[in-house]
Amino acid sequence: MSVELSECSRIFRELETQRAELLAELAGWSPSRLSFCPADGAWSAVEVLDHIVRAEAGTIGDIRAGLQNPHALGSEERPRIAALDRALRSDQSFQVPPGAQAIYPNAQTTFSEVAGRWEQARTQLGSVVEALAPQDACCGVFCHPFAGWMTVADVLEHFSAHLYHHGFQLARLRVSSAGLQS
Repeated sequence: MSVELSECSRIFRELETQRAELLAELAGWSPSRLSFCPADGAWSAVEVLDHIVRAEAGTIGDIRAGLQNPHALGSEERPRIAALDRALRSDQSFQVPPGAQAIYPNAQTTFSEVAGRWEQARTQLGSVVEALAPQDACCGVFCHPFAGWMTVADVLEHFSAHLYHHGFQLARLRVSSAGLQS
């Protein structure tokens, strides 16, 4: 197994740990706390989770397509990928990128439904990672609206940073909804 492939496997395992920890925490929240919105237009914890799952699930389809038609990487993507990672590891607020309406959350979804979809998406992602060939690990398979072309490892790191970023939002919800815990 090449270094790139083992790196993808390592990052995927770390992602699974992040997912398990987040789901375990949210499973302890009451339904009213999970659906609590601190302000008009703000997202509840379930909506944050739904957004994360929609973003990952949609990207997995793009990765599969990208593996069928890989993109040669240029040096121009690397600084933008690093900038995106730094931005997502901050508490700064961002808008969903233009054209990405599919990753807006559904206010009617439930925690158990979203958790089930996340399990399915991660199973699919795990299958993609397991099936990678050495040549697959070093080509662009997903074009992020800001960062440009990403390798599978870049996408996995992006998923981790995306989870980290929404952790700030969930921490604020944890504090503002503390009185709703039953």
